[in-house]
Amino acid sequence: MKKAFTYLMVIGIYLLETTGAAAQYYFYNDKYYGSDWVVETGGSAGLMNSLTDIGGRKGIGKGFMKDLNWKVAKPSVSIYAVAMYKDAFGLRLEGTSGKIGSQDRLLEKSDPNLGERYGRNLSFRSHISDLQLAVEIHPLFFSHYDEDESPFWSPYIVTGIGYYSFNPQAFLHYHW
Repeated sequence: MKKAFTYLMVIGIYLLETTGAAAQYYFYNDKYYGSDWVVETGGSAGLMNSLTDIGGRKGIGKGFMKDLNWKVAKPSVSIYAVAMYKDAFGLRLEGTSGKIGSQDRLLEKSDPNLGERYGRNLSFRSHISDLQLAVEIHPLFFSHYDEDESPFWSPYIVTGIGYYSFNPQAFLHYHW
């Protein structure tokens, strides 16, 4: 999966270096927008975290977001490329990569409410990769609007197929 993500990064960088970029799509100029096809590339960064019975916050395990421990959040990155035909149909390729993990030893042994959580001594880590190929359909492409104005709203539908990869690994910490 690392090779596929590396290839996707190389293609994204190549597209960024070989095509012109424009920030305002509503500015029309035949020199730049005379084609039926428009290619868009981009990226994002964020955080990945895990919500499991391993680790968590101090005390007895709580439900849902109340037990999320932000100390174990790790960065994630994503890149994408979209080829849009006549502002109506698009083909999107996107890749995301990051890591997650947690461990029971993050909990403090001195808390009497921990009971089994600290004593289990469980932990895990995993690299996560996601690659997807999707089709974007913009149902309002038939709406005509003045080229000097951007549309008030532009909903779209996305459908596609993806490949998700993770490899959880456990390790044991000894308490002396």
